[in-house]
Amino acid sequence: MTQDADLFDREKALKCFGNETILQEVLKQFLAEVDPMLTRLRQAVVANDREEVRKAVHWFRGGLSYLFSPAAERACLELDKQTQSDPLPDMSETLGALESVMRRLQEHVLQG
Repeated sequence: MTQDADLFDREKALKCFGNETILQEVLKQFLAEVDPMLTRLRQAVVANDREEVRKAVHWFRGGLSYLFSPAAERACLELDKQTQSDPLPDMSETLGALESVMRRLQEHVLQG
């Protein structure tokens, strides 16, 4: 798998949505909501709010399931796994990984 395909598999996403116009609209809508959701997730991690972390991760996983970003999916799965630990572990490193992937995804999609 190429690095680009690990970040975003455009070919799979295009097959899912059927055409470039629909794919671009979905990407635009999802990526417009990423920053507020990352803020929400970061606040939940800082507050050790297990349920809010789970809700935010669920939102990311839902959107990412159609965008085919294995790198982002791995970070979400790890965050989800961490919310199952008691006490909660420090999730800041995993959150940082998700934030980094989402920034790269935003840049990658905007570049085209």
